[in-house]
Order: sequence, then C-alpha cells, then structure tokens
Amino acid sequence: MFQTAGKGGMPIHIAYDPGTIDHTFLKWIPNKNIKEENIVKKIVTLILVFVLALSVFGCTQPAGQPEATPTPPPAAPSTPSAPPDISQTPGEGEYKQYPDFKVAALLSGVITDNGWSANMYNAVMNLADKYGVTADYVESVTVSDMEEYLRGFAGDGYGLVIAHGSQFIDVVNAVAGDYPDTLFAISFAATDVSQHDNVACIAPVNQGILEGIAAGALTKTNKVAMLGSEENPSISGDINVFESGVRLVNADAEVITGYIGSATDADKGKEMAMTLISSGVDVITHQANAAGLGVLQAAEEAGILAVGINTDQYSVAPDAVVTSVLRNFPAIYEALLPDIAEGKLTGGLYRFGIKEQGCVFSDWHGWDAKLPAEIKLIQDTVQGIIDGTIAEP
Repeated sequence: MFQTAGKGGMPIHIAYDPGTIDHTFLKWIPNKNIKEENIVKKIVTLILVFVLALSVFGCTQPAGQPEATPTPPPAAPSTPSAPPDISQTPGEGEYKQYPDFKVAALLSGVITDNGWSANMYNAVMNLADKYGVTADYVESVTVSDMEEYLRGFAGDGYGLVIAHGSQFIDVVNAVAGDYPDTLFAISFAATDVSQHDNVACIAPVNQGILEGIAAGALTKTNKVAMLGSEENPSISGDINVFESGVRLVNADAEVITGYIGSATDADKGKEMAMTLISSGVDVITHQANAAGLGVLQAAEEAGILAVGINTDQYSVAPDAVVTSVLRNFPAIYEALLPDIAEGKLTGGLYRFGIKEQGCVFSDWHGWDAKLPAEIKLIQDTVQGIIDGTIAEP
C-alpha cells in the first residue's frame, strides 16, 4: 500500500499487488531478457511519479489568476406574506388621503359584465372615492396588448398597476423589472409566481368552496352543478374545489361540473345550463364571467335556484339567485393601499382564504326569510371555518 497527497492535501491510496496485473502486455516489450519482476516495479514507479506530478500541479494556482470564489447556496423559497385584516375598514372620516397616488386597473372584460371586471372596477373606484387616489381603467385588454398598457401607466408614474387575470402573469413578470417604483399586482394568482420584488400576487381563494356550500345546502333533488367558462388556473381552481364545499353540508348530493368554452357567450351558457336542469339539477352556479349570466337566466326560466359570483348578481335573475359569492377585491385593495402608497408593500403572495374573508356572501335579498333553515346551515358552516372549528378544504 502506498500513500501520497492528492489535490487539496487529500490522501490518495494505491494498492500494489503483482498478482492482479495482467501479464499479457509483456509480449509487447521488445527486450525479451527483462524479467517480469523488474517490469512490474518500473510500472509502479511510473504510476507514482505521475500521481505526484498531478498533486503538485493541481495544487498550484496559475499565475495572475484570482482564487476561485465558492458558489453560494441557493436562496430559500419565499413564503406567503401575511395578509392584512380585511374584516375591518376605517369608519367615515378616517380615510387617509393619497391625492398624489395613481392606480390603474387593466381588465380582460368590460365593467358592465356584472362579474369579474365589474368587481375590479368597483375596487379601484372605492379607492378613489375614499382615499382620493387617481383611478383609471382599461377594458377588454388582451394578452398581446397588455405590455403596452403596463409600460404606459408605469412610465406615467402610476404607483399601482393591476393586471386583472391569471393570463397576464408572464407579461407582468417580463415588464416589472424595468419599473421598480411601480407595484404590479396580478389578480388572480393563487401561487407566488412573482419574479421581481415589485410583483404582488393577490389571491382571494376558495370561492368555489363557498359556492359548493350554498348549492349543497339549497338542493332538494340532491343534484347540483357548476359551469366554468374555459379551463385556466383561476377558473379550474374553483371548479375543482366545488365538490369539497358541497360535502361540508351534504354527503349525498350528485355534483356535476363542466365548461362552456367561452367567457362571453351568454347564449351558450344558457343552453348548457338548460341541459343540466333537464337532467334534474335544481341548484346551479358558475365560474363563467359574462357567459355565466346566461346560466342564471336559465335557472330563473326553469324555476330553480342559483348562486352568482364576483358581484351581487341578484338583479340578473331575482327569482333564482339566492346569493352571490364575492371575491372581496374592494376590501383587499383597501387594506393594502396604505402600504402600497407609502412604499412598504413588497412583492410575493397575498393569500386570502375563507377564514381571512377573501371571498364572502352577498346580501340574501329576503331569501333568508324564505329558506331560513338552509341559509342558517350556510352561515353556520362559514362561521365555523372562520372560527377554526371547521377545517377549510
């Protein structure tokens, strides 16, 4: 056994056992008078010389080159930021004014959709009315047009630019690094997809669970349904948890979900809803933006119950819509505004579950008097989630 110092001072061990060497190579040696033993010794000597040379030159730093710097370990993954309490808002006359702060909302739909885009429009107008900010909005923004609007508003000194839809995640991340003084908010983004410190992911989650609780409590035929617009993260996420909400109050109901294939075609939404109603569904809800208005109209024409979303959709079908599940964007942005305007809010995920009242029920419009037992079951279940006595799925 031989030992020598390798690179960095680490020992290198070489085992020498003549019996393990393949002697067939000897026939290539021209001098037939050389004995095997001498040849083996010379080979071992050559190996040792070679290893020593490696250790010497390997430990020598080439002249004129700096020492290598160790690679730092990767950064720890970010954790969700603690969401502010949105259950309480300032009273009249207590609103701090931010007259020099500007907010823009870039909407995928129109403010008259009585749903997704209308909800965000209401949120920024609420900031203007209460806190004196300048609030602007653009309707029907496509993914291909979003970059132009993001750069335009950020370049004009807007402190908060809201891209209202998960389809805008990539373009926001592509632009945000060029405007560090603007906070870009993506709503809706249920996970932290931010790539910059000035990108906030706003996530009022589990709207579908509340829709499921309402549908499961209201059904008499034990057959309920939800229709989504198209398959994307913000829609599919709620479609996928709808049944979990139903099961909190109803273990036996049949749960049907599907997609309309459009976020704007109310006629197609109505047609698909009528097909489900004819199969025995007696409570229906949606995640379909403007196409969902057709779902609610079908419910009213067929004489069944429905649950609206995003804004209070009672006026769309007052004989059918018992309540609506609101993504609480007005309260969320109101709670976040002071830190945004004062430059204190960093990027990352801001997640608001049912417990944090990120989604809430609208007014009951008298249905609580018509269906007292069912409405009480809904209210008690939600309160249990808020109190922590019922686990939020």
